Amino acid sequence: MPCRITDNVINALQHCHLKAYFQLRGEEGVQCGYEKLMIEQRANAQRKAIEKIRREYSETDVAAGLNLSVATLRKGVSIILNPRLDDDRHAVVFDALRRTDGASTLGNFQYQPVMFCAAGRVHACDRQQLAARAVLLARVQGSRRPAEAALE
Repeated sequence: MPCRITDNVINALQHCHLKAYFQLRGEEGVQCGYEKLMIEQRANAQRKAIEKIRREYSETDVAAGLNLSVATLRKGVSIILNPRLDDDRHAVVFDALRRTDGASTLGNFQYQPVMFCAAGRVHACDRQQLAARAVLLARVQGSRRPAEAALE
């Protein structure tokens, strides 16, 4: 069975390389109470951020739950919520993608990954997770270098 990079692998890599290795091989352990609490807080922060985005943008400027491909990104939607990169090597869900100016194979624009952060301040592991997603996104949209990323 080929290994797939998933959200859990990217998240685990920030805290424990051994856990990331096991998850990359498809093995799952038992979640501790603290991990469950952090997942719940992150889900609440994500829900609030999505509600705020939907209030600020018109319905035609927001898309949700799309599979990432060049054809999908060429549509040029301003914000894409919960897009998925799902292929034989990756199974990663982004919190959101924001359209920005910049050259790519899409045209005169590109997308930047957005990560919703539950904590009051941004930690190094948040930046690293976002950077990993920026690299994956750059491969899809044909950018020479990853777009700058944003924490919300």
